[in-house]
Amino acid sequence: MLKSGGNMRKFRVYGHEKKKDYTQGPMLGKIILFMLPVMFTGIIQLLYNAADMVVVGNWADNADAAVAAVGACGALINLIVNLFIGLATGVNVLIANYRGAGRTEDAQDTVHTAILMTLIMAMSMTMTAQGEDLAAAANAIIESKTF
Repeated sequence: MLKSGGNMRKFRVYGHEKKKDYTQGPMLGKIILFMLPVMFTGIIQLLYNAADMVVVGNWADNADAAVAAVGACGALINLIVNLFIGLATGVNVLIANYRGAGRTEDAQDTVHTAILMTLIMAMSMTMTAQGEDLAAAANAIIESKTF
């Protein structure tokens, strides 16, 4: 259960209250705690790219070209992922400011706008990336029966 009181957050964990104040005391540990999820996201993304290379390298007919293609696309995928992480961080800052100022309606509007913007961006990237190539790829998969 979360209760707020000024800059303090009170967490109830199994019947015990634990207070955390992110505005007082040494900041290094608090910054590291906030940094860890972003760092783990990057590591998982790198492992995903490495797994793609292993799979493509083992099962593709032209393994050298396939691994090169996956490697070339890895940077673009990381750029897109980091773009969405940056947008989410910016939205998080806006929501925190609105909530801190007691402007819950503005915070709700920001959440709804962010969700709509994310859906529009995802659909536009999907349509741009797929186009006619999607039908050709689907036909090639069906004809080779490798799915």
